[in-house]
Amino acid sequence: GSILILGLVYFILTTFLHKDDALDEYLRKVKEENEAIARRETLVQQTKYSVDRFKRMQQILQPISDSDGYSYQVFMHVDTPQFKALNWISNLDLMRIEITNNNKQHLVQRYVLAVLYYSTGGESDWARQMNWLSSSHECDWNDDGGIRECDDEKRVVDIALFNNLTGTIPHEISHLDQLKKLYMSRNSLTGTIPTSMKQMQELTYISLNDNK
Repeated sequence: GSILILGLVYFILTTFLHKDDALDEYLRKVKEENEAIARRETLVQQTKYSVDRFKRMQQILQPISDSDGYSYQVFMHVDTPQFKALNWISNLDLMRIEITNNNKQHLVQRYVLAVLYYSTGGESDWARQMNWLSSSHECDWNDDGGIRECDDEKRVVDIALFNNLTGTIPHEISHLDQLKKLYMSRNSLTGTIPTSMKQMQELTYISLNDNK
């Protein structure tokens, strides 16, 4: 009789325990599915926001990279310095500059400096990053070189890059219209000086010796 009772108790306990396990497993799966749905919805919203921001940035910055009316081409290839700079300032830059007409000068300056970074091997060849593409204001992109001086309106006036630069100087640099001094000697730059730099009326000193 006692064996029968123990068996009955064992049956009841294991039945209820299995039910609890099954319920727990069901609730766990429901929770995981809800979390997955939430992540997908968040990703969709983030992607939509990123695409919209990219397009709005492109409308403002495309004229800066316009070269004989073909600027749209440099944004069609993900490996161009212009596309990388546009994508960075649109989606990766932690400063998250608000896209307004009042901020246009700041957006242009930050974009041009990002193009300069990607055009001259910043990702792979620079000896020091010098805080470039950090979340701080570009006037603070310096560490034993870099942006050495800005004016009272935070416009770049002095750049010194002795930093194992490669590649070419992008024509967008001419949009740093308050730049007075540019030191880029003792690097491995190639190509020619952009003709657009003739428009830089404030530029009084430029050093490009000891390059390739």
